[in-house]
Amino acid sequence: MNKASLNFKNISPHFLLTKRGYTMYKITKILVSLILFSIPVLGKDDWTKNKKAITASIKKHQKELISISDQIWSNAELALEEHKSSKILSDYAEKNGFNIERGVA
Repeated sequence: MNKASLNFKNISPHFLLTKRGYTMYKITKILVSLILFSIPVLGKDDWTKNKKAITASIKKHQKELISISDQIWSNAELALEEHKSSKILSDYAEKNGFNIERGVA
């Protein structure tokens, strides 16, 4: 995967002005970062093994992730003032073992 395909700066500013657009941008950026930084890339066999583990994890959490997406969508908030959406995502990350520092941004 080349760096150009992960460049989030090429997203249309008009899309980001919508609540859904900005939220999807943030979620996508977080998920891509988590996937890229949590996978040790050692070799093709390890990559395939990790890819299968990631796919299995996504399938395992699919209903909960869809529920989170629906909750965020139903709590319409203005861009950069997404307090409910932030809480929903932070609670989920914390529930799954991440250390969360709240109120810093």
